[in-house]
Amino acid sequence: MLKRKKKVLIGMSGGVDSSVAACLLKAQGYEVVGVHMKYWADDKGENDHRDAFNKCCTVDSAVKTIYVCSKLKIPLLIFDFRDDFQKQIVKNYLSATAAGLTPNPCVECNRAVKFGLFLEKMKEMGADFVATGHYARIRKVGCGANSSYELLRAKDETKDQSYFLYTLTQEKLRHILFPIGGMRKSEVRACAVRYGLEEINEQKESQNLCFLPNGSREEFLLRHLKKGAMTAGPIIDKHGNVLGSHNGLPLYTIGQRKGIGVGGGRPLYVIGKDREKNALLVGEEQDLYQNSAELKRVTFVSGKPPEKAILGSRARCVINAKIRYRNQGVKAILRIIKTRRSGDIRARVLFKSPQRAVTSGQSVVFYQRKKILGGGIII
Repeated sequence: MLKRKKKVLIGMSGGVDSSVAACLLKAQGYEVVGVHMKYWADDKGENDHRDAFNKCCTVDSAVKTIYVCSKLKIPLLIFDFRDDFQKQIVKNYLSATAAGLTPNPCVECNRAVKFGLFLEKMKEMGADFVATGHYARIRKVGCGANSSYELLRAKDETKDQSYFLYTLTQEKLRHILFPIGGMRKSEVRACAVRYGLEEINEQKESQNLCFLPNGSREEFLLRHLKKGAMTAGPIIDKHGNVLGSHNGLPLYTIGQRKGIGVGGGRPLYVIGKDREKNALLVGEEQDLYQNSAELKRVTFVSGKPPEKAILGSRARCVINAKIRYRNQGVKAILRIIKTRRSGDIRARVLFKSPQRAVTSGQSVVFYQRKKILGGGIII
């Protein structure tokens, strides 16, 4: 009997990365099904939703996805994740921001939607894998019942997206494919030309959060946060001097310099927020640096912490810690400090050199060379 082709659902945005990924999967002999995901879109306050917009699923991106699937002669499905995206990503983003944090919705989208709901759909349809155009790699270690999976940086480190994927588990990794993770962007573009996708190849890449219609965080927050979260309050320096008034704590981020609204001849930066006093704390450049970060919701790709990181171990768990996506990373010591009954693991990262603008709500991701160990959310 002929061996059944493995069935792959490939998430397609209409961009060059996911389009080339679909081409590669078909060339490798998989049964490929294209999937275009619909996410919640901001209606900009209009009742008829004609102006609703999400950069990951525009009409233009849908048209391009249809074009590529037609060219490849593969079926295309539309998965409507709008309600789930609004509840799990946008609502959490707004509530965390109102609480004074600077959350990372892309991490949560990968955790809950792209490699959460999408994998559930895969199982419902009896498929074997989901695939995306992410720049990251998965390596299988061992075979049979003793096999495990590692998450690795992409070959093209200028495009590497592993920072946003640290929440992936062993069960998820066994069902995920990243076809372009071992390619450089230039190779992906060259591949698009070979497959006759020149039109797709010319698109500009999106940078800001997909659900910000104009890339304006301030405009989005002013429209969607409750008025109570946007109460004006004092701007205070580290000596307790009141320097001015802010327009609402959620509008500011740690490390921000422009748009604070205070002068004085010396550059001042946002260094913290005092929610009890509704005060914005400002200071000088040197006040932004910290030697450590405490984390919650710590997860590990292997499913368990490294032995050297466990409380009581005399050894040191040395990692490379990235405190934001574009951060180069710094040598650090990882130490588990508490595991709650709920399963929430708390950890502390001690940086070899002080890090600038360590921001509550953002993620610290743990690396050892090319391998991603895991990560957690700064508190």
